[in-house]
Amino acid sequence: MATSLGFGIGFLAIAGLILVIHKLTTGMRARRRARRRKADMTAVGVTAALALLPALAKSKGGLGAVLAPALALVAYAIYRENVKPGSDDPDSGKAP
Repeated sequence: MATSLGFGIGFLAIAGLILVIHKLTTGMRARRRARRRKADMTAVGVTAALALLPALAKSKGGLGAVLAPALALVAYAIYRENVKPGSDDPDSGKAP
């Protein structure tokens, strides 16, 4: 009887250990999947843009139709990076 209780407790301890390891690795796997998904979407976007460039180069608008929005996005990204929200920012939501 004592032996069977010992085995039962041992198996429960092993099951608990497996459960703890599974919980710890779930977060790591989710982050890895998210990084892989982001890299895949970036690759798809770059591939689509490169495939579209020859067709746009032949059109009337040419590359100007692509470069103007791209330059606007770059300028906006630079602006967002350099502007730090402060107390004098009207969009901060704080009353003076």
